[in-house]
Amino acid sequence: MYKVHIGYRYIQYSEGDDHLLTLGWDWAGTPDTFWIDIPSPSAWKRSMPPWARARREEILNRIREETAHMGFRENEG
Repeated sequence: MYKVHIGYRYIQYSEGDDHLLTLGWDWAGTPDTFWIDIPSPSAWKRSMPPWARARREEILNRIREETAHMGFRENEG
């Protein structure tokens, strides 16, 4: 079971009580257009918790389902 929570300028993805990761989002130039900042595949492996490192696409697909009104922007950070 997982949850996606959209907060002010962040998105939290959680599985149970002990698996949590946070992504940032920002406006994309207009008040109703948003970008979710997604680490590139190599940055994901470096920056995500161990339980999430090999599951990038699975987790992002779940987040996409809950954030269809937002766009994704990949970054190296």
